[in-house]
Amino acid sequence: MSDRVATEILIGGTLPHALVPAFLQTADADGASVEFGEHATMTPEELRAAVTSTRGPLRLVDTEHEPGGFEQLEAFCRTHRLAYDRRQEAKYDADGVLVKWRPGMQTPWETFASQDGIPLIHHATITRIARRLARRELPVPDAVLQLRRLAGAHIRRVPPLVITRRPHRCSPSARTS
Repeated sequence: MSDRVATEILIGGTLPHALVPAFLQTADADGASVEFGEHATMTPEELRAAVTSTRGPLRLVDTEHEPGGFEQLEAFCRTHRLAYDRRQEAKYDADGVLVKWRPGMQTPWETFASQDGIPLIHHATITRIARRLARRELPVPDAVLQLRRLAGAHIRRVPPLVITRRPHRCSPSARTS
């Protein structure tokens, strides 16, 4: 059995009221809760309270999560067009990881990260860009763009999570499966 690590996910977008039970069931199956410590199943009222109190993205955590993320919860978010950022702390053999997904992305953006969720760019990559800049093979604006993409700075922040009574609209790929 692998070592477990602290993991958090920020979720935002529009969650139709009719999907709240499925969302809670998925979060519970993945071991996510609103506070670090012992896992506790969230009720719909607790979810609404968490959403209203933050007026931002919903933050769910797991103190002792298996490396690799909240697989079911992330799949639910992608299917139902909910944006998310997941941060996994480093521990022993597990690297720190930052994963971001927004509606419209084909696959999640992922990189190594510090304990604080700050994206890490490999030294060899920085050196390669610096050499190309020094040889004038790479214009400065292009270098800046490359570095911003490597750091995930081109991805918008996770919006607030809003529970609405509007009808559900899942992603096109979810409709075909």
